[in-house]
Amino acid sequence: MRRRPDEDFPADLVTPDEAIDLVIDAVLNGNDGLRNLTKQILKAQKRLRRAVDDDGWKAYLKLEEVVNERASAQMDLLLRCGLAHGSRSRR
Repeated sequence: MRRRPDEDFPADLVTPDEAIDLVIDAVLNGNDGLRNLTKQILKAQKRLRRAVDDDGWKAYLKLEEVVNERASAQMDLLLRCGLAHGSRSRR
């Protein structure tokens, strides 16, 4: 039987934010599909870097930063909602 990512640490030793970070890391780091997507992204970024000037590259990096911040906020919100729902359903 597979262990749940949150079974690897005692809940009373970490803050809720630390718990969320640990769960996210455990899930994402163990996913081959996500690792493959990361490799594809890195290859595409290298091709793009060679194809654009410095201003274009800086604009891309800024866009990438904002997109990543949004994705991180979305993931955090979904995980918090899921954890809150799970807490309520266990009562």
